[in-house]
Amino acid sequence: MPVGERVTCAGHEAEPEKVLNPKKKIWEKVQPTLNTSAECVARFAELPFMTSKGPCTVQSIANGAVG
Repeated sequence: MPVGERVTCAGHEAEPEKVLNPKKKIWEKVQPTLNTSAECVARFAELPFMTSKGPCTVQSIANGAVG
């Protein structure tokens, strides 16, 4: 995919926050839901990270956590 292309998940295509408020602890809330599938697809909960070239994948670490 081209550098700078936005990665999306179905149902979460809104514009990104310009600046994250550290008091809201957004990363701490989202990070536990980031994972990879048995097919090595990176996901937010059960939703694959998508680009214009298809889902984002990793070479290894099936059924793993993303940190």
